[in-house]
Amino acid sequence: MRKSNDEMSRSMADEQDFDTAINWAARQMLGGLNAAEHKELDDWLAQDPKRRELFGEAIDVWRAPETALAAALVEESSYENKGTSRNNLLSSFWRNWRFAVPIGGVLAAAAIALAIAPVVSPPLPPSDAVQIAQAPSDQTSSVLLEDGSKVTLERKARISFDNAGSVRTATLEAGEAFFSIAKDKDRPFVLDAGDAQIRVLGTQFNVNTWDQGISVTVLEGRVSFRDTSSQKTVELTAGQGANILNNRSMKKFEFDVSTYADWRTGWVDAVDMPLNEVMAKLERYSDSTISVENAEIDQFLVTGRFQLSQTDSTLQTLALLYGLQIENTPGQIVLSSDKSK
Repeated sequence: MRKSNDEMSRSMADEQDFDTAINWAARQMLGGLNAAEHKELDDWLAQDPKRRELFGEAIDVWRAPETALAAALVEESSYENKGTSRNNLLSSFWRNWRFAVPIGGVLAAAAIALAIAPVVSPPLPPSDAVQIAQAPSDQTSSVLLEDGSKVTLERKARISFDNAGSVRTATLEAGEAFFSIAKDKDRPFVLDAGDAQIRVLGTQFNVNTWDQGISVTVLEGRVSFRDTSSQKTVELTAGQGANILNNRSMKKFEFDVSTYADWRTGWVDAVDMPLNEVMAKLERYSDSTISVENAEIDQFLVTGRFQLSQTDSTLQTLALLYGLQIENTPGQIVLSSDKSK
């Protein structure tokens, strides 16, 4: 039976989407994507729900050891063949690779890659290699994890991710990050952040770590937030958050998701936020360190909306609201109690 024109059009569209997905996967896994490329990929994925599934399959194909070997050869060839762009080599590789996988495994993949460029290169790291990303000190950064989850890193933030095994494991090693977790009911996502652990299946949440504590806010779904030192655990749903301070106290709070503005908008929406956490957020946008002199004000609870890039005016506002003094010295800003009040 001959296919109708509509069926043929759908088949061709699916074929083109698969080719595009496999190309994006190769670019992501071989060299990573910059912010503009991440946005382009996000826009492409959002156009059709099927594309995210195709992209997940493409990532799985790339992680296969035989794919990694052939891809390594293509990666090396991009440097040796000066007249051929890396993306063209990748496109050529994937067009041939799809037909080579069922019949030749490692040898077929290597043969195809060698036909593209006869330069032999060592294989890429094994498929269980840890993915690491860090934002520069002067701008934020977006990262697409190997499982399809997206992470937006605040300035100076650093994350590592291990996609091997039955549990997806990430570590927020420094700073603040917003997570949009790809749903996978069979493989929970576990995030370690200092002395806290967050466990999810698929959700959107923000985590902030600083010297004096850890906080999490949930915008979608449900997470389990656990203090690994005291073993205290709290369940959080959309519109709820909690923080753990160095004195091991855990405090739960609520906020309005529909009006909430987080750091990705350039603002901090504080709801009973410890002053030391506000200071940590502001310091990421300042050339100076920001600290408090008096222990009694270190954990003042702050409520309000403040612009992160306007460090000086925000500090002045906080000083007026909470009766504080500001001392500016080169490279350092210190807040203290206003003794006159």
